[in-house]
Amino acid sequence: MKQLLFKTTIICCVAIATLTGCKKEIADTDTTIALDNSIADGAFQDMMGVVSKEAAAGGLSGLTAGTDYAKTLDDCPTTTFSEAIGVFPNTMTLDFGASCVGYMGVERSGKIIATFTGPYSTEGTTITITTDNYYVNGSKVEGTKTIVNEGLNDSGNPVFSINVADGLITLASGETISWNSTRTREWQEGDETLEIEDDVYAISDGVGADFSVTGINRNGVAFTAHIAQPLIKRLDCRYITAGILEVTPDDMLTRELDFGSGDCDNKATLTVGEFSTEITLLY
Repeated sequence: MKQLLFKTTIICCVAIATLTGCKKEIADTDTTIALDNSIADGAFQDMMGVVSKEAAAGGLSGLTAGTDYAKTLDDCPTTTFSEAIGVFPNTMTLDFGASCVGYMGVERSGKIIATFTGPYSTEGTTITITTDNYYVNGSKVEGTKTIVNEGLNDSGNPVFSINVADGLITLASGETISWNSTRTREWQEGDETLEIEDDVYAISDGVGADFSVTGINRNGVAFTAHIAQPLIKRLDCRYITAGILEVTPDDMLTRELDFGSGDCDNKATLTVGEFSTEITLLY
């Protein structure tokens, strides 16, 4: 009887351990954390893209002289300036109204407010971006994005420190994603032309930062992110086109996101341990 009880106990323990292991394996192949990070990251990347486009059109890029617009501003959004072009600081307000589809075919509403202390291309210029009831593709985007022109690096390329503080994405479902980042952007191509479509940036972790991102996903799971290989952002493409990002949730395995080798598409390969799958990016 004792021997039977002992065997039964052993079998139960093995079964419990097996089930526990399976539960952990299932949890560690979850894609929501990586997707939520990409949603928040994409929303703030998109915000910078819109600001860059309107700044170039409005003469705040520093690549043109005079007070006339360098080219015609789009009807979406309605863009206004607090000062005459050439006077700084200058606050640019992008008003998307109740809804308009513009840059990159994305639907936006509300306002983006960007204050420039000088031309974008001038060393020392700081750009502070905030939002007012701003939505992109149905998600509300809040937070402060700060861009500082740090001058030229050893390769002769302009470098910018990019910080997002108190980032909050409220999804259409009402769920939220908290997101903060500290990064460095190297302007690798297109810095000598007015058009932003030829601009290419390489994004890395911020100088001295342990992580490029800290956040909390829609399920309340805290995570950090590290850029293992520079993320390549072309301003003629809605998506990150190359690079590797590592997203690490609390008490879970690191998720590796590989954005490919340069093609403009909405696909990335997600790898968690032995598990790998292709995911579709919103941005």
